[in-house]
Amino acid sequence: ASSAALTGNMESSAAPAPTGPAPRRPCGICRRRANFKAVATYTQPVSVVVASTDRGHLMLSGRFNSDAIVAYMKEVKSQLETRSVPVFMVDASTGQDFGHMTCEGLYRAKGMVAFCTSEYGAYTRAGYETFYELEFAHQNQLPLFPIRLCDQWP
Repeated sequence: ASSAALTGNMESSAAPAPTGPAPRRPCGICRRRANFKAVATYTQPVSVVVASTDRGHLMLSGRFNSDAIVAYMKEVKSQLETRSVPVFMVDASTGQDFGHMTCEGLYRAKGMVAFCTSEYGAYTRAGYETFYELEFAHQNQLPLFPIRLCDQWP
């Protein structure tokens, strides 16, 4: 196709200027889950499209492979809540969908606190991992507040 055919009449074909924040890109967890159907432009899973005013908590992100780390994260969550800071930490019990809760938390997040252990951010192929949470934060320019819980940054 010619460049004239590809560009067309820019005045008549230009989309209206977007208002508000840019649409969020889907997190890696959502992109890989078959039960999430994407919007036509594939910018957000239908089940987690939220208004920008609903994005107001800090997402607490960490590996849940140590009881001590989980207890520490819960204590930080409690301390932030006593100071009226809205926070979200996945706390899935038996039968609940950990991945869906993570996606909801990410899409509603205004920032993310990363509890960085030596394994934080590792790509494990488990499906639900901090690798994708970091990817989402980076792609969507979420402020990141890292807490180092190991000798060297992961």
